Amino acid sequence: MREGSLEPPVRHPIAWEDPDYYDAEKIEAELRRSSTSAMAVGAASTCATVSRACFDLIEQLGIGELDSVESSDFGPVVDAAHCAICAS
Repeated sequence: MREGSLEPPVRHPIAWEDPDYYDAEKIEAELRRSSTSAMAVGAASTCATVSRACFDLIEQLGIGELDSVESSDFGPVVDAAHCAICAS
């Protein structure tokens, strides 16, 4: 779909029946990838809610980088992830 187009968006099916969909390592890798993307996008003010959640989490835990965050601490970031841009 081109920007400004009247064409319908492309729908990508979710492969929820594929065992890889539930692979814990792949889920964590995607969580970290999308959170890092959300921080970058949020810095551009497109998705400030998720970006702020990431920065707040890092500050609250007293660490310097998102890659130091434990998976179990990502709850606030996941809860804030509500826009389509952050999920891409």
